[in-house]
Amino acid sequence: MSHLMIHELHTREDLVRVVDEGSGPALIDFWADWCGPCKATAPHFAAAAERYGEKVTFCKVDTENARELAAAFNIRSLPTLAVLQDGEVVDVHIGAATQKTIESLADRALARAERTERVEAAGGGLKGRFKVMLGLDQ
Repeated sequence: MSHLMIHELHTREDLVRVVDEGSGPALIDFWADWCGPCKATAPHFAAAAERYGEKVTFCKVDTENARELAAAFNIRSLPTLAVLQDGEVVDVHIGAATQKTIESLADRALARAERTERVEAAGGGLKGRFKVMLGLDQ
């Protein structure tokens, strides 16, 4: 049974809606139809979305049809994969990507989200970060 869900984003409003509704980090693939490396990356992106879709929000932005959104992210090369977390870009990969590369981005994003949750659960702020760093939050 397939759980594949990749959101097509066309506007900033689409991005805000999808990211706000999603749980966890978002992984965005900026691509164009004429881009060979984008076409090579697409099946790997879909496979990663199949695997991580319940934990990571997967999105695609066709830079030819969503120029304003691509400009907002200062996209200069395709494909570009960007990880959004808590409203900011926290990781980027430029160029063709294998499934392993995309899954690595997703894994790092999930680990970052888990650390953030642990810091907040440990009281947040500097004191919470030290508790997490020293393993005192267990």
